Amino acid sequence: MSRKKLEADFPPLSELISLKRKKALITGSGAGIGKAIAYRFAEAGADLELVDVNEKSLASVKKRA
Repeated sequence: MSRKKLEADFPPLSELISLKRKKALITGSGAGIGKAIAYRFAEAGADLELVDVNEKSLASVKKRA
């Protein structure tokens, strides 16, 4: 299943819940589930602290989130 198809199936998290003034520590945020959580929490307004052992992939996620 394509990523665009998956994104079309889910409404923006900000329409469901607000995470403004909330803090989240997301481990493994450079790839996979951690990356997806980071993007969704960022769109809902959370203040994020992202952590991953792969610094290169983590840096690309931090730019987008």
